[in-house]
Amino acid sequence: MASNDYDAESLASADGSLRSEDLVDGGGSGESHRHDYIFNSKKRKTLPKWTKKARSSEEGLERLHDDGYSWRKYGQKDILGAKFPRDYYRCIYRNTQNCWATKQVQRSDDDPTVFEVTYIRTHSCSQAIASNDYDVVISYMRWDISNDDFISHLRAALSRRQISVHEDFNVVGAAPECRVLIIFLTSTYVSSYLLNTLEQQRRKYRVVYPIFYGISPSDLISNGKVYDSYFHEEERKKWQAALERLTQMPFYTLTDRSESELIDEIVRDALKVVCSSDKEDMIGMDVQVEQILSLLCIESPDVRSIGIWGTVGIGKTAIAEEIFRRISVQYETCVFVKDLHEEVEVKGHDAVREDFLSKLLEVEPDLVRMSDIKTSFLRSRLQRKRVLVILDDVNDFRDVETFLGKLTYFGPGSRVITTSRNRHVFVPCKIDHVYEVRPLDISKSLLLLDRGTFRSVLSPEFYRRLSLDLVKFSNGNPQVLQFCSRSTAAWDQLSEQVQKILPIYIPGIFERSCCGLDENERSIFLDIACFFRRMDKDDVAMLLDGCGFSAHVGFRSLVDKSLLTISHNMVDMLRFLQATGREIVRQESPDRPGDRSRLWNSEDIMDVFKCHDGTSAIEGIFLDMSKVKFDANPDGFEKMCNLRLLKIYFSEVVENHGVSLPQGLEYLPSKLRLLHWEYYPLSSLPQSFDPKNLVELNLQNSCAKKLWKGKKNLVLLEKLDLENSRHLVNLPISICKLKHLETLNLSGCSSLERFPDLSRKMKCLKSLDLSRTAIKELPSSISYLTALEELRFVECKNLVRLPDNAWSLRFKVEFRKIDAEKFSKLWNRFGWLKKVRRTPCSLAVPPVPVKTKRTDFHFLSYCYTCNKSLDHKQDIYLYRMDKDNVAMLLDGCSFSAHVGFRSLVDKSLLTISLNMVDMLRFLQAMGREIVRQESPDRPGDRSRLWNSEDIMAVFKGDTGTSAIEGIFLDLPKVNFDANPNVFEKMCHYKKT
Repeated sequence: MASNDYDAESLASADGSLRSEDLVDGGGSGESHRHDYIFNSKKRKTLPKWTKKARSSEEGLERLHDDGYSWRKYGQKDILGAKFPRDYYRCIYRNTQNCWATKQVQRSDDDPTVFEVTYIRTHSCSQAIASNDYDVVISYMRWDISNDDFISHLRAALSRRQISVHEDFNVVGAAPECRVLIIFLTSTYVSSYLLNTLEQQRRKYRVVYPIFYGISPSDLISNGKVYDSYFHEEERKKWQAALERLTQMPFYTLTDRSESELIDEIVRDALKVVCSSDKEDMIGMDVQVEQILSLLCIESPDVRSIGIWGTVGIGKTAIAEEIFRRISVQYETCVFVKDLHEEVEVKGHDAVREDFLSKLLEVEPDLVRMSDIKTSFLRSRLQRKRVLVILDDVNDFRDVETFLGKLTYFGPGSRVITTSRNRHVFVPCKIDHVYEVRPLDISKSLLLLDRGTFRSVLSPEFYRRLSLDLVKFSNGNPQVLQFCSRSTAAWDQLSEQVQKILPIYIPGIFERSCCGLDENERSIFLDIACFFRRMDKDDVAMLLDGCGFSAHVGFRSLVDKSLLTISHNMVDMLRFLQATGREIVRQESPDRPGDRSRLWNSEDIMDVFKCHDGTSAIEGIFLDMSKVKFDANPDGFEKMCNLRLLKIYFSEVVENHGVSLPQGLEYLPSKLRLLHWEYYPLSSLPQSFDPKNLVELNLQNSCAKKLWKGKKNLVLLEKLDLENSRHLVNLPISICKLKHLETLNLSGCSSLERFPDLSRKMKCLKSLDLSRTAIKELPSSISYLTALEELRFVECKNLVRLPDNAWSLRFKVEFRKIDAEKFSKLWNRFGWLKKVRRTPCSLAVPPVPVKTKRTDFHFLSYCYTCNKSLDHKQDIYLYRMDKDNVAMLLDGCSFSAHVGFRSLVDKSLLTISLNMVDMLRFLQAMGREIVRQESPDRPGDRSRLWNSEDIMAVFKGDTGTSAIEGIFLDLPKVNFDANPNVFEKMCHYKKT
């Protein structure tokens, strides 16, 4: 919208009123033509507007605003010459969806029950999409109907059953889209409109119910010749056919019949039509509706409450509405409070509660406001009522307490249904059962997508691929699927958005995803959406706690609110929620990435650094360097004083890509909690950098020779990863002062020859990796690592000595690719190993390893399980394997491990989770059976051996052959002496 395009709201004074000199108006006569607002002295704007009149009693004034949209009153103004002031309303989605629709309500001076409602601009928000189609349209000529009360009562009865109603009294052409069309036929009706309607009924799925108002069908037919004059000669036959059709259609007659009985009959018939047509829109949900109905036990006389829980857009409201329509006729009083949380925010607790009680007690809202209703009165009125109450979209249990806190004494057979995205809401509400709404399966999801326009414009192959991508992106969420099927974006653009999880605005999902979140929860949600999806929960919690967020509290709350999932210790999020979270961040500053709180797009980040557009708004940057190449200024981070998360990494290593610092780096923000910079190009971190808040420092493959000059305070550091920093010569002696350090990874630091002598105990360090370093020996102060759980030596070919006191600790130690001769000397120093050898379940290992033709063992593993009686040395292992270890071994066997992994995963024969290679048990059993079938009776002729009895038989009988490629022996299950030449015949073995 242009900056000089204002509406009446912008002219409102500070106290909410409007000044008469600010507005030019032609009065309140009800004429359709009005003077437009004056926006400035030089330019006038013509805004789309239309006016309608409505009748409402003083007590039913609230229903006047029920036009299918949600409004917020923002001002009131006294009109010159008018008895009553004019009220001004705006759409509640003004700020969130940029919807500029407004309306003005003016009470008539002549008849205070008549109101003139003027609408200015049409809605552009999500309400407009939802309001295009109606369940029921009531069509009549205003001057033909003398009893407006009948229509208002009919509308109210339909609305109470959650049937959307639209009154169409300006009958021109065709009626709005609807499922049921109710036409009032009078002695002066416009016959051409009737013909038009009946013609539409043939072409559209619509049920037409005529109501003969003040005239009987026979009178209408007998007087048909009177209306022939309305038509040309060629249309008379159509008119006669229309009259014949009227006599064959279901109709209602309002003569001497009771109006209440007629209204009840119309509502029942309309409900049947709406419910039957809803089945088409309830794809995949009908089963869940039936399951909830069974939980409600409608015939049971007890009072029962059910909670419906699920993520945003999953269909909770649609299911509740369907249930309401199906069973509401069985209850004396029915109340459906839709979008409760939003209603409370707009109107306040008191106003919404008063409206709720008025509907529940079936009294006018003013009676509820004017009197202090006592508990005894509520009890006496409600104990005799069999009621159905549905509270939709409850985000706070206090909202439920506000409405149901004193209403625990409903009459026998009453039912209360609450829908919420927050599972925690149901705990204090004493819900009998919480039902989780499940997403649609793939077939139902594809069926919902097929209703869109993509199939007709795309090739079958591309449509199939795009459909599966959209189903995966939506995770079976009906609202997301409907958005995708109706998307106006180009198919290639939509495909890219869902595959790369780019920011996407999904109406309804965007507005409600962060609704009800506090600052802690919102920050955690956006951090995960932008940076941490599918990462280890403990690692994410460590960083978020370091940022001052209560990570585990936030995790539990977001899981309860269906915004987060935690499985296998991994933090995860549905893809459409991640795209929504990223869109929320993008909307912070659509045109200036430097003003957003989080940056992850490589192009945006490169522009920020090149144009020096960084600001204090930026809190996190995750840059994938495999997609960009640029030189950064030495003061590139100077303006980003609030930066707390910085990760510069390669998703795949690409030559001549990355961030260069030709002039060095002068500044890094002191608020950093995460500094992860792969291939860091400088020899040390900036001297001015104060790492006092740093929680994780990761400089993998860096050029650093030392971390920094002088002393630094890293009191909060928990993880230090310097893997493959080949130029690193030494570690600072002050490393022992890192009292919170839990993980220290020095693997691949090939220039590191000495581990620093510790001067004090490090009570938190759990993991120490010294693989592929040049370290020859460890100092005796290694015993100060009292919390050590894992120590790794892989390819430490210079290692000649371990201190004897190291084995007073309880930890796992891994040796691989150790020089045989040096390892033999080291082996003899393990006094604890002799004790293990004397246990009855162990293998008697010779003091010198078995002879092979190679000087290095490519894979030699002995696994021992020690008892507490053996100096309390528990769980001491010489080997543990993960995906990288498996890949290293398979690549060494000349297999293309990662290519094979991907292929087997695609073929559903393998799974990789948490960096661990896994397989379904029945597939493992089948694979082992394939190997057994190679030689059912002679294990020595099989390619792979893992059964302890088979291996022992092969070793004892010396029946090994060149067919054997791998042996995995579990030592605690056997006890035997091995011959020194036991492997001689196994010339092709690759694993032992």
